[in-house]
Amino acid sequence: MRIRTDVRGISVAEAMPAISRAVSRLGDGQALEVLSSDPESVLVLLAWTHASDNPLLDVSLDDDVYRFVIQRGRTPGGGRPHALPSAA
Repeated sequence: MRIRTDVRGISVAEAMPAISRAVSRLGDGQALEVLSSDPESVLVLLAWTHASDNPLLDVSLDDDVYRFVIQRGRTPGGGRPHALPSAA
């Protein structure tokens, strides 16, 4: 099951409490999809997922919208993305 949180139009700093709450409400292994327009969200969410042991499964950029998939709980093999999106 995947839940979506759309935080486009606000800074990732403002969005982090809502993102953290949404992840904490997931069951182990469930995923949260986050949509953001803030370029800072890449580094902030990468650091937060690493520190919180909630794997960042996917990161993509399409039409200036960053899409993140965050899984609640640690998974075998780490679940880290292979490459971050280019802001070019």
